[in-house]
Amino acid sequence: MRLISPGSRADRFMFRRSSSTSGSLGREALGRLLELAEDVDAAALGASLSSNSNTAMLIEKLVTEKNTVAEDLSKAEAKIEKQDGQLKKGTEEFNELQRAVDAINEHYERLRDAELRKNRWNFAIKRAVLSADATAPTGDDYETRFALPSDFMRFINIDETTDYQIENGFILCNVDDTLNIRYVFRVTVVNDMDMLFRDALAARMALEWCDRLTQKRAKRQELIGEYTAFMATAANVDAIENPSEALPEDDWITARL
Repeated sequence: MRLISPGSRADRFMFRRSSSTSGSLGREALGRLLELAEDVDAAALGASLSSNSNTAMLIEKLVTEKNTVAEDLSKAEAKIEKQDGQLKKGTEEFNELQRAVDAINEHYERLRDAELRKNRWNFAIKRAVLSADATAPTGDDYETRFALPSDFMRFINIDETTDYQIENGFILCNVDDTLNIRYVFRVTVVNDMDMLFRDALAARMALEWCDRLTQKRAKRQELIGEYTAFMATAANVDAIENPSEALPEDDWITARL
């Protein structure tokens, strides 16, 4: 029997014309089989077609390989589908985190400044020497005005006088030239804040964004309790670190001495 190369169309045509081993499969089926088996060695193919039994075995092998490829393809599609699901979940989680970050960026400075202004925090106290403004205040109450520092949060005291008024970003008083003040300033570096204040600020931030991120009323009530406790602790410890202040003498008390 002459060996036929599956790669030659002429040979496949001649084989379909001359082959007598096709049996019930038919010449067209054998020709198609040769086209599908181009990667099979010619000698092995010729030997496998020597009987109907060998032909059936070859077809069964090809069908098995086809099923294997289909199964591998199905597994690959399932893996891709799983990865798509994981990607979708990851995207949703990222978007949720991004919303939280946007909320923090939007309100952090406002909340920080509000908490700094609530108390005379020791870590945020600063001294400054102010120079008199060139423009005198209007009215007859005060002769001089001093511009508040750009990082001013809360006033504490003036060394030179107790007769003053804070109005529209200025300290109005009757002191000439310079003014020595103590005040709470805007602390922007987190590591410069007292650790207890940081806890209180974090609780305040969580309370601010609780509704937006969780929509849970019970969680909001829980955060209110945490914030109140953190703030009370921070304020108490801060106050303990200050020296005691002498109470002003009362005329009624001094009159009895």
